Amino acid sequence: MRGDILLVRGNPNSLGDRLIMWRTKGQYCHVEVDIGNGQSIGALTRGVVMHDIPTGPRVVCVPVGEKLPTGPQLAQALMWAIKRVGDRYGWLDILAQAWTMVFPYGPYLIDTKTLDCSDLVVSFLWMAEYPLPPDDIDVSLVSPNDIARALAPQFPGLLG
Repeated sequence: MRGDILLVRGNPNSLGDRLIMWRTKGQYCHVEVDIGNGQSIGALTRGVVMHDIPTGPRVVCVPVGEKLPTGPQLAQALMWAIKRVGDRYGWLDILAQAWTMVFPYGPYLIDTKTLDCSDLVVSFLWMAEYPLPPDDIDVSLVSPNDIARALAPQFPGLLG
């Protein structure tokens, strides 16, 4: 459904997925937005792409779309996400995650012109006026597991 969030569980056979899950303390390693008609938008290492919705046992569809306001905010948030297709991937955000492991309170660089998967989804949810707690999420450091934890009170079972 339009506006739903797709969380992807990490592959335990992938070193990269295992590192993401370890660093972000959870089972998810990727997140996307369902934009309707069987399509989703996600930030992959090659950039922001629109493609067929990923399927399989590792994909968890969180029915956020049914809880979103039905006003113009949803349409504007979807159009914003669609306009991001072709944008570059946010590698500095990944570097910031690593940096904060060594310097948890130190400064880190951000690039507001790029997005990683979690930036894309959190920005979409804020634009759609979904009640995510902005004080609890730093967009430049947010992870798929942070999103799962923020959604878990309304969608029990995401974390277990």
